[in-house]
Amino acid sequence: MEANEPKEIDLIQLFRHLLGKWKFIAGVTAALFAVGMVAYVSTPNEYRSTAKLLAEDAQSRVPSGLAGMLGGVANMSTDAITSSSFPDIVKTRPMLAKFLDLEVQTIEGEPVKLFEYLVNEQRFPWWQYITKPGLWKSHKINPQDYVYDTCSITPLQGLFFGRLSESFEVVLEKNAPNTVTVTMQDPHIAFQTARLLMQELEVYISDYRTLKARRNLHFSELQLDSARKNYVLAQEKLARFEDANQNMISRFARTEWERLRNDFSVATSVYGTLATQTETLRLELQKAKPVYVVLEPLTLQPGKIAPGLFKYAAISIFLGLFFGAGYVVITYLFCSGDKSKQSDQQ
Repeated sequence: MEANEPKEIDLIQLFRHLLGKWKFIAGVTAALFAVGMVAYVSTPNEYRSTAKLLAEDAQSRVPSGLAGMLGGVANMSTDAITSSSFPDIVKTRPMLAKFLDLEVQTIEGEPVKLFEYLVNEQRFPWWQYITKPGLWKSHKINPQDYVYDTCSITPLQGLFFGRLSESFEVVLEKNAPNTVTVTMQDPHIAFQTARLLMQELEVYISDYRTLKARRNLHFSELQLDSARKNYVLAQEKLARFEDANQNMISRFARTEWERLRNDFSVATSVYGTLATQTETLRLELQKAKPVYVVLEPLTLQPGKIAPGLFKYAAISIFLGLFFGAGYVVITYLFCSGDKSKQSDQQ
């Protein structure tokens, strides 16, 4: 019965065994540390440009008196897009398409299309060139690659959109401004791309939240233009009739004059009402525009953000110690088990 009982591990002996194999463990650690340093050197540098912004989540309403004229569309909610939607907005194709024809300058001052830069001038770690052979080849960019079609995109546009969306990031914090970040391998290109992203984001939010107000204003302006024409026409008819019938007092002439006066009075009233309502809608459109405040202007963070030397060194040393000591412990346990079996058989 005692022969079948599991042997207890002598921790002191195991610790002495680990100390005896310190050269092996150190060699494994040094090898993995060297691999980590090679990975660090071969990983391209990245730079980050950031800004903090605050966009108001607001609602605007059309005055109830305009509901009848505007087809009953009186309540306009403009909070369908809030700041929580920013991370998705900056990665949509229509937003990314704004950058297709963007020309930027590298840190050396050379002009280059952002499309060309992201498609053909990106650098990657050496192992990605092995796992993804397509990274070696240079892509020929055609003029149609710079034209965005909502129905279909070219393969290079898909590649460009993918790499550009990976460089965009919007961090949302509760009760705090949103942080917009652009990460590139060139610090100047990161700054210029982030500047356009901020501008396009502001335009997108403003256009969306004022869409209904602009449509209602456009409808009211069309009605006002029609009322103005009717007003001028009624005024001209009345003036011509009065000039042609100054000395006539027939009952027919008086009846026609009263009709024209009534038509002119109605046209004047409608035109005045629409003019007032159009001005009101212009004010409502101004109120509907969201407050978009850049709390912290766009800045380029000094120095590269990736890769981190300390991070690579710490991970390499940890893995080296883990695998080296793990191998020594496993071999020790197997050897101890084999010796125990041999002693039991004897």
